Amino acid sequence: MTSPSINILPDGQEKRFVWTVLAAYVLSSLIWGFASNATWDDDCAGRYYNTLNALQDPKQFLSLWNRPLFVILFALPVHISKYSILIGMVSYSTIGAYALYKALSLRQTQNAWMVIPLFLFQPYYFSVSRNALTEPLAAVIICLGFLFWTQKKYLPFALIGSLLPLARLELSVLLGIWALLLIIRKQWKWLPVLGIPVIIWNFGGFFESGDTLWLADRTVLGDNEENRYGHTTFGSYFQRYIWVVGPIVYFFFLLGFGQQLLKKRINLFVHGQMVVGFMLYVIFSWKLNMGNAAGFLRNLLPLSPLVAIMAVDGINFWNQTLWNTGRSDPEAAIQTKKQREAAPTHPQRVNIIGLGLFMGLLVAITWIFHSNHMVIHHIITEDKNYTHLIIIGSLVVLTGGLLLWSRFKIPGRRWYLVTGMLILLMLPAYTFIAEPPKANMNPERSIMDDVSDAYVRSSMSDHPTYVNHIWFFWANDLNRNEEKFHSLNREELIKAPDSSIVIWENHYSNRLNGDVPAEALINDPGFIELFRLVSSNKKFMSIVFQKIPKNSPNLLSTYSKLIQQNPHIHTLYLSRANIKYNRFQDYVGAIADYDLALKHYSESFDSYYNRGLCYFNLSQYPQAIKDFTAASKIRPDHIPSYLKIGTSRNQMRDYANAIPYFTKVIEMDGQHVKAYFNRATAFSNLNNSRQALNDYLKVIRLDPSYSLAHYNAAVLYLHADRLDLACPAFVKAYELGYQPAKTPMDELCNQGN
Repeated sequence: MTSPSINILPDGQEKRFVWTVLAAYVLSSLIWGFASNATWDDDCAGRYYNTLNALQDPKQFLSLWNRPLFVILFALPVHISKYSILIGMVSYSTIGAYALYKALSLRQTQNAWMVIPLFLFQPYYFSVSRNALTEPLAAVIICLGFLFWTQKKYLPFALIGSLLPLARLELSVLLGIWALLLIIRKQWKWLPVLGIPVIIWNFGGFFESGDTLWLADRTVLGDNEENRYGHTTFGSYFQRYIWVVGPIVYFFFLLGFGQQLLKKRINLFVHGQMVVGFMLYVIFSWKLNMGNAAGFLRNLLPLSPLVAIMAVDGINFWNQTLWNTGRSDPEAAIQTKKQREAAPTHPQRVNIIGLGLFMGLLVAITWIFHSNHMVIHHIITEDKNYTHLIIIGSLVVLTGGLLLWSRFKIPGRRWYLVTGMLILLMLPAYTFIAEPPKANMNPERSIMDDVSDAYVRSSMSDHPTYVNHIWFFWANDLNRNEEKFHSLNREELIKAPDSSIVIWENHYSNRLNGDVPAEALINDPGFIELFRLVSSNKKFMSIVFQKIPKNSPNLLSTYSKLIQQNPHIHTLYLSRANIKYNRFQDYVGAIADYDLALKHYSESFDSYYNRGLCYFNLSQYPQAIKDFTAASKIRPDHIPSYLKIGTSRNQMRDYANAIPYFTKVIEMDGQHVKAYFNRATAFSNLNNSRQALNDYLKVIRLDPSYSLAHYNAAVLYLHADRLDLACPAFVKAYELGYQPAKTPMDELCNQGN
């Protein structure tokens, strides 16, 4: 792994920089961690609660989902504080980075200290490494294994490698490379050590279940259901890996990997594991159903130390090519003028041409494949984001400029230091911008924060609670393992006692362990809706219900108490108003609550529309029209709002102004029977019999059982002296059950028959 490059740092300064960079990582990680309560994903919170419960439920130590190594490391510290995970994970990553540096130093790799920032400040690694996830633990194991292998400490090498499956079971495949390395060094006696932890793990599963092949039956031998996250394309990880390591590391990683391959300097531990590990995850997410990778980019983090090693090679090759274009001796740049003049020259045209081709190809790849916007840390959208292209392009321009400049002047050591520090500063700068403290907060979590806060400060927390969303617990550090908390599914709801709180949301309530659609609770008279919250992007909703017997005398008092405790939640007023409207027909009381809801949230569509219904039922049509109009502005596609405006104007006998609203409904829905009927009524009252008859006939075609449409059409036929058409229409209306008071026209029709 040695590289004929210049040492960037002055003599004696390397260790000082090592500890400075490590301290910078620790400090920034802790600040980022304490500044935000947002974990990388929901798995972090779930693993925290499972680990918190491990001493009471030893099965958590065996769980494939938890990963045994994590539970073993944190089963005790987690009882001190959930922040023990933050501190512990940052500490482990720091140890791993230092081990990586020591290994490269022992291998006499130039600029070995650069591996620390190249490893720790990769964007995804920096963000994930402080969370309750196991990929960073696997990366640390690889770091320590590299150090022990370099030191020729084969027993520690085998022992630390044996823990790899306990951190990430799928990485058991990599132990084949570890075993091969031991065989190459003729260290056969340590091969069995690699399998000891897995054997112990399987024995624990056997003891708990009686299944001799417990671990195999739950992975490779068992029936694997279809991956619930779906599959990705073969090229998915190739396209998105730049987001994991960042464009700067990506640039030097490809440069280092490429030049080592060209020179056939293949290291089985570094290059072998990188290729096998990367392709392992590609195949998992592309075809296999074991595990649930599905293209999640954090799964690639165990490879981060290997990428950092190759990036160091890339930086060394970059320095060598830039500053020693005309010298075979890389130390010539810091020799005296007399020594430099005496040094032989050997042009490195192949390196320069190859470097130029590489950089041109990399810019093209970045432009074509890496210039989109990514959301939720793994989904590429159609929106363009040229940040990667700008950074890669800047590195290419910088390389070209320095290469040209070095043709005319060989720089002193300060130029090596300047370029090295530039790379060092660019790494964390990009990462800090790409992964700010609240990078993992999203509208869904914000809503669950609000639900959890409302729960904690109200009487809801006194009742049995049915909830699946892990963020509800994490937001206020509620103990998910308390007896009052239950999973939200149909089986559990059947047993729910009165006054139980049900926290439904559209993420976990009807998937995984949940099988409850919102309609099942909305339409159940045994449940009332307390309030609902919708995310800013309109994609996530949480509805809080309470199980109360129908017509319970405490119904309204329940809302009053919750409103007193959470006066800012506008949907509490809305829900109380809906109860007054639907269950008690108290339209005046409902209007007062809709007023309060709108006072707290002036864009509440439901409050406007429902208040309009109250005014309509009270025959206060001008106020109803005003509210229906406001509702239609918030939701321009809401057909009932336009229909109600037209109906209200009909009731006010403002037929001419009613017709445009019915027409708009018909334009939006050409099959809307009520719109045609109401417009026909308006036309009829304006003595436009032709248009009225056309609309009534349209109603009859759409709904032949609409008796009143038959009757009104018959009346219009009579007015037009078309007794031959009127009489059959009257007969049809009577057959369909319409029984109006007899009129002279009815008598005339009967005489005609």
